[in-house]
Amino acid sequence: MGFVVQNVFLLIVLLVLLAVSGLFSGSETVLFSLSRHDRARMKKSANRLEVLAAALMDQPRALLTSILMGNMTCNIAIFVISTLLLGRLRSRLEGHSAGWWPGAVVGVLTVVPPLLVTYVSDVFPKVVGNLNNTRIAPVIALPVATLVRLSWPLHRAIDVMLIRPMHRLIMAGEEPGAFTGDELRELLEMSEQQGVIDV
Repeated sequence: MGFVVQNVFLLIVLLVLLAVSGLFSGSETVLFSLSRHDRARMKKSANRLEVLAAALMDQPRALLTSILMGNMTCNIAIFVISTLLLGRLRSRLEGHSAGWWPGAVVGVLTVVPPLLVTYVSDVFPKVVGNLNNTRIAPVIALPVATLVRLSWPLHRAIDVMLIRPMHRLIMAGEEPGAFTGDELRELLEMSEQQGVIDV
């Protein structure tokens, strides 16, 4: 119990970082899983947050870069703090008893941070976000839009110096198609719902 009390601040920071990392992971899934139909409906909504959520997808590269930068920063901080806490725990255990077991306990505990990041702050938020994307999108729209605006200089530099050159190198000579089969099906459904065509 003494270890927890001595490191309560770091443990709270760790929990906050896990929550923020989960927010980033969930936001990515929520926004990128919105269909064209969802985005078109949201842009016509009277709710400004729905309009903002749909507008975020007008610049998907900037959005994705900002979200991934935020998520990676959180995950790096989680691993740094976890390593610090595990080092302190090992020193404390070795100070109270000799033998091999303090190292074994810490060795077993080293798998906890990757599992927390993978399941608590990545998989679970993505599943929830995918199942409730249209309900969650307006809730996260303002924080995500603020993040995109604040990180604009950084993601612009990354885009110009890294992403675009890599994209040109990888996609050299390939002509992008106008629509995928899923997009065409979605367009037909939207047109039918709006009464533009009769299928």
